Amino acid sequence: MQPNITSASGEIRAPQVSIPKTPQASPQKPPFACDRTDTLFAVLAFAFGYFYIWSFEKTMTSPLIALITVGYAAFVLTYLYLRGRRPGAESWFWLAVLFSLGLPVTLWSLAPTLQIFLLHGVALYWTLSAAGVLYGGKTGNWLPFDCLSALLVVPAANFPAAFRALLDKRGGGKTRRQVGMVLLGVCIAVPLLALVLPLLASADQMFAEGIRKTGTWFLNNCGDVLLRLILAVPVGAWVYAACYGAARGVHTEPYDRATVRRMAQKAHLVPALASVTALMLVCVAYALFIALQGGYLFSGFSGRLPATFSHAAYARQGFFELCRIGVINVCLLLVTHLFSRAEDEKNRALRLGSVALSALSLLLCATAMSKMGLYIAAYGLTVKRVVATVFLVWLALVFLSAIAYQCKRFGIVRFAAISGAILVCLLCVLPVERLIASYNAAHTFSSAIGFLFT
Repeated sequence: MQPNITSASGEIRAPQVSIPKTPQASPQKPPFACDRTDTLFAVLAFAFGYFYIWSFEKTMTSPLIALITVGYAAFVLTYLYLRGRRPGAESWFWLAVLFSLGLPVTLWSLAPTLQIFLLHGVALYWTLSAAGVLYGGKTGNWLPFDCLSALLVVPAANFPAAFRALLDKRGGGKTRRQVGMVLLGVCIAVPLLALVLPLLASADQMFAEGIRKTGTWFLNNCGDVLLRLILAVPVGAWVYAACYGAARGVHTEPYDRATVRRMAQKAHLVPALASVTALMLVCVAYALFIALQGGYLFSGFSGRLPATFSHAAYARQGFFELCRIGVINVCLLLVTHLFSRAEDEKNRALRLGSVALSALSLLLCATAMSKMGLYIAAYGLTVKRVVATVFLVWLALVFLSAIAYQCKRFGIVRFAAISGAILVCLLCVLPVERLIASYNAAHTFSSAIGFLFT
């Protein structure tokens, strides 16, 4: 025990004892979690991968696509429930979108390649939504980050999980040893069968014929089966990685939301007056264009075609003009609100500029729809014209939501994503080609009747 120390002023102070600092342990990577359920589902994932590869050797509109969609949904839901995850309300909407893309493709499809591509993306996004690991818990302003996580980050980061679940002793007890014993048994049995089977075949003609047919089939199909087995490995591992990562929350938050928010705050570099000036100048340019080209733009509302245009050229030019202008206007609104120093809800001039730009975009959208209506009235419907019209409807909804957003804050990205998904589902679920044929037949009949009575 050390004696007390008396200072020059007579105060008694306790001796200072230096406590050695213990070195802090570096954060370690959490151990791999696995049980028998994981091992079973890893095996099922590889079996699903084989069936997936085999089915895509058929036509893309094969009924097997619907079976794959239902099988994947059942696989994910079963695994999530066994892991204690309960899908939220929004995940059932995305499951309905998944079924709308995957089930009707066996009956009809406007664009099979695009529909299959969307089917894969929605399947992975729905997996994260069902597990409740989306940023914010639902579709929102973090949608680009969620899509990147669902399509790439989570499956890639958890890619070894399926192999570890098969070989990990905790996952299947003595799985590694059992797999080795099975392989050893196969190696022992192959040379024995090579000796025994010819002797059995020489003793019985029917058995010999069966062996011959089996050998012929194996030689004819060995290459295809081997190729499917090879391709099924990465497919099954990718499927299991997405489910495992979503259910256990592993690598589901690769981005630090606080860091992203700080970066967004630092990006507010443009002064408010500069942002408002840019918006107003663009609005003035659009207003002058509309005033000078009023006869060309609004002739579709009166059913008149400009003298120098055909119906097709008039509709196509209006549609592609709107697409370019729509993309530019959406980017301008995003850049203005992301990089402006002023807060949207506190800057009335910025809000008015956004409303004016959205309203002018809606007016141009209406002119494009009138041109498309004139084209359809003259020549009837086609798949491309239906898809273009649906896209115009969605673009109008986006600009309407941009106007409503200036009055009351809500999830505009969420609205755009859900409304777009609903419109795409309608194109997939409804027999659009049959409806087009019925409309064109009725249109031709009415035109013929009108011609007779004129």
